[in-house]
Amino acid sequence: FVGTNPKVETRTMDYMLDPMEIGKQDNLVAINCTLMVDLLGQACSEAQGIKQYSSVGGSFAYLYGAMRSKGGRSFLCLRSTYKNEAGQRHSNIVPWLPEKSIVTTPKYLHMYIVSEYGVADVYLRTNKDRIRALLKIAHPDYQAELKEQIISTGMISEEEFAK
Repeated sequence: FVGTNPKVETRTMDYMLDPMEIGKQDNLVAINCTLMVDLLGQACSEAQGIKQYSSVGGSFAYLYGAMRSKGGRSFLCLRSTYKNEAGQRHSNIVPWLPEKSIVTTPKYLHMYIVSEYGVADVYLRTNKDRIRALLKIAHPDYQAELKEQIISTGMISEEEFAK
């Protein structure tokens, strides 16, 4: 089917992962996954801390391409929690990334960040708006702790959560 179908075209990786080419597609919807995100939206999609799980792949290219696409939208998806080797549950949404974390995508590329608890619209938002939105999609068991931790940085106050 693919080899003889004139509607199917194969391209090199250089072309397929070129955000400028990707951005030429109107209404592009990019859906990528990540392992961990901080409350500003910095995402670690290939490693947790320095432990490598995968490579960058097309995450950066498609998030950036969707941003350039007329009518484009990008979704970065993650599970709200993970279990470590000892079976202890931890949040994948953290107040700040652990030291030595490998950031796959910077905060300004994301439009929507999604967990099983909802969708955070973070595109072109202030840091305080990002914090409020991302806290809402964290696992409910961790929201109070995350809120307390981010308030301790001085980036946002208790009163600013009511806005």
